Amino acid sequence: MNRFDTWLDIYHHIIRGYDSIIPLTPEERTAVPYVVISIQLICVAWFSEQENEPELFEINKKITRLLVDSFQRLKSTNDYGGSKPPPYRKDQTAHLTGWAVLSFIL
Repeated sequence: MNRFDTWLDIYHHIIRGYDSIIPLTPEERTAVPYVVISIQLICVAWFSEQENEPELFEINKKITRLLVDSFQRLKSTNDYGGSKPPPYRKDQTAHLTGWAVLSFIL
């Protein structure tokens, strides 16, 4: 399993953990990957204007490309279709934010 697959697994458990406490509507579940991409685009835009942070700009561009290229995997994760994950367990990493995990992994 590569680092992105690990992140995707954690991302899935975060969404599933949230959904187990506060159920998402089908519309919200559909919107999640779009929100992920939107937040990442905001990060790219912000870092593009930070002259003292060129490395973070490049990292965020790479993350954005990875997310866009993997968009179908983000969507299928939120549908809980296909390969359904194991049931959410409270001792798993659902308390972490996806962005903290993504930043750590990449």
